[in-house]
Amino acid sequence: MREPFDPHKRLFSLGCTPCLHRKPDGTPYIYLRYWRRVVPGERRKCEYIAEMWRRLLILQLDVRKGQQPRSVRALLAHGTIEVRQGRYVRPAG
Repeated sequence: MREPFDPHKRLFSLGCTPCLHRKPDGTPYIYLRYWRRVVPGERRKCEYIAEMWRRLLILQLDVRKGQQPRSVRALLAHGTIEVRQGRYVRPAG
């Protein structure tokens, strides 16, 4: 079985650390912090991954301060998300 796609791990491999911030009204948003020089093509790739996987990244990054972000495997193991027809979805109920 293939390993499930983990957007946080992929962004980290491209030299980018996603951070979860909240707007004054409480709406979460993803802030991308680059820790090495990134060529424009990789920067666009990081922005695309963050936009396409925004909801999953918010689930991964929504942890207490000082804790490591959750992996997709951990979210699957705890039942927070599940795979249906090749997509990550929140379980009903």
